[in-house]
Amino acid sequence: VPGTCSTDAGKPELAPQALSLINADSSDPTAKTARSLGITGSGVTVAYIADGVDTQNPDFMRNGKSVFVDYQDFTGTGTSAPTGGGEAFIDSSSIAAQGTQSYNISNYSALPLSTPCYVKVEGVAPGANLVGLVAFTGESGFNSTILQAIDYAVSVDHVNVLNESFGSNPFPDDSASLDLIKQADDLAVAAGTTVTVSTGDAGVTNTTGSPSDDPNLIGLGATTSYEVDSQLGYGGFQFPGVTGFLNDNISSFSSSGFTQTGSVLSAVAPGELNWVLCTPNLSLFADCANFAGQPTPVLEGGGTSESSPLTAGVAALVIQAYEKTHSGSAPTPAQVKQFITSTADDINAPGDQQGSGLVDAYRAVLAAEDYQATPPAGSENIILKSSDQLDAVGGTGTPESFSEQLTNIGPTTQTVHLGSRTLGPYSTLTTDTVTLSDTASPHSTDYQGFNDNFETVNFNVPSGVDRLNGSIAYQGSSGALSARVRLALVDPNGRLAEYSVPQGIGNYGDVQVTDPIAGAWTAYIWSRDSADGGTTGPVVFGAGVASYQSFGQLSTSSLTLAPGATGSFTLSATTPQTPGDQAGSITVTPVGQTAETIPVSLRSLAPAGPTSFSGVLTGGNGRSVVNGETEYYQVNVPTGAPALNASVNLADNPDNQTMAWLIDPSGQAEAYQSNVLVTLSKKGSLQAQNTLGTNLHVINPAAGRWTLAIDFAPTVSGTALSEPFTVNFDQTAPSVRATG
Repeated sequence: VPGTCSTDAGKPELAPQALSLINADSSDPTAKTARSLGITGSGVTVAYIADGVDTQNPDFMRNGKSVFVDYQDFTGTGTSAPTGGGEAFIDSSSIAAQGTQSYNISNYSALPLSTPCYVKVEGVAPGANLVGLVAFTGESGFNSTILQAIDYAVSVDHVNVLNESFGSNPFPDDSASLDLIKQADDLAVAAGTTVTVSTGDAGVTNTTGSPSDDPNLIGLGATTSYEVDSQLGYGGFQFPGVTGFLNDNISSFSSSGFTQTGSVLSAVAPGELNWVLCTPNLSLFADCANFAGQPTPVLEGGGTSESSPLTAGVAALVIQAYEKTHSGSAPTPAQVKQFITSTADDINAPGDQQGSGLVDAYRAVLAAEDYQATPPAGSENIILKSSDQLDAVGGTGTPESFSEQLTNIGPTTQTVHLGSRTLGPYSTLTTDTVTLSDTASPHSTDYQGFNDNFETVNFNVPSGVDRLNGSIAYQGSSGALSARVRLALVDPNGRLAEYSVPQGIGNYGDVQVTDPIAGAWTAYIWSRDSADGGTTGPVVFGAGVASYQSFGQLSTSSLTLAPGATGSFTLSATTPQTPGDQAGSITVTPVGQTAETIPVSLRSLAPAGPTSFSGVLTGGNGRSVVNGETEYYQVNVPTGAPALNASVNLADNPDNQTMAWLIDPSGQAEAYQSNVLVTLSKKGSLQAQNTLGTNLHVINPAAGRWTLAIDFAPTVSGTALSEPFTVNFDQTAPSVRATG
């Protein structure tokens, strides 16, 4: 097994949480870390809202006392009631686990390691104080309990940071005035609390959840970190051809893309997978079980539900660092967000998937220490950006101009190179169909001990491309989770590059790899055998590559900034030629340092009057039963228009479930329809049948900007990798006549 692992209980490896965020090479003894500066989050209080946890877990004890300074229940069941614990342990471990205990994980999965493997779990801010707020029972929570928890965190405990590893995908979703949780979070920010939120685990096709899309908050997507997968035999490591791994790609489940208002996520952080603490008492903490169902003191956990608390820990470091050099004064939540997004590292993903980039704790701490202060001689220069993202909405082909300011808060003059990019179209490398068969396919045992059928597809990636995409579609044998089909891409050196991590009952998978090396790649496609509920039959696979193109025009290619100086530049760009969204990025590369980015989103409005345009449906990962891919289109309706009509028409397969809303300028949904036609049978009973299209109508629409939200459920046809669709708008009065 290629995962790094200590066989000495006295010298266990540190779980990936802290090191992956600090972004230092842990094999380099001179690597800088936030701890080397004496910054541990000490004096900062961080709250999270989840299910129950064990506040007395040995790895939550610091100097003989628990790191928890408060623990409250808002569900009515009490703090000692049995709970799942999976989410609360992820949140609390990621923030402030102490790393004092050693855990042997060699027998965690059904693919045991040949020797003992010891790990420690340390949070990003082990010096911080924790407040645990129980507002969920299982995976469900009421608005009322969540609102109470937010109010308590701010009004009673006066926390510095609040983490929310939860969300939903409401339609409409554009206004804090219509969203209770966003209202409460905005009030928390106004009171001085930094709020970090997970974007969701439904994939990159415009599935970002609320409240993470609130611009006052820090919304976090997830990147890959495959060391734990390798230790478990998970994600494709069960196959002999997989001998290593790559990190820092966008996780296939990371909710990202464009929101209803056209914005994108703030940044990304590791979320797939890491070790977290768990108390091995299944009668109290039902989630604290390994893959054999036995009690375990550590749990493999991940998702954007981990990316968010990891970043909450970084916020704690930033706050302590700022107070250290600013006479005890605390930064505002807007400043904390600026420090984190300004210093995030470019991982060469599209702007709508990575936002500002991969959170870098060390550089964020430097930014907080050096802001409007005198940095020590010899310290690294930090460039602060005035904007965390740039967004514009206009007619098709409309010129837009963005102004940005960069400030050098370092001790020496710094030259910064500027660039811009947007991802060009994909070109197909291969399209194949494999057949999973109990009798004809090769077999492998997976991490849970089940027998899997698998097939491979080999394809060649050319040199010089920026992005590799692989996808699968299949027709599931049942509606059970056991029917999921999985996809992993392995590079020519045998390294796992991406894994599809199917999150629920869906029949589509997609993975994307940054800067793929040239050569012979392998796609592993697998599912459980029939006896274990898996899917057999044909699976369609496709692979394609794309490269970045120039994006707009920058007013300058570089800025040279003296210490404390601010320089300005502009980006001129044009909205897409057809209605819809386009993502771009401005690259900011200080000489001798890691590149950083500013995401840019452009949205083109549909023209008023009769218009028709096309889009492409792919699919989701099954995380949400109702949200697989979402598209938003907007149109300005003139005063006095007699009607607003919209239709969505699929090319050829009605099995692609479609729902659509027309949302008025105030944010209210005025029309809803799906492509399900409900009729009466000859026997008088209701029957449902999918159709190729859906139609929406509003009579006498209010003047202003209307939004058509189209939600494609994650279960698609399973026979193709994509499905074209057409959208039509017009403001023509309906023709109505009476007879009889």
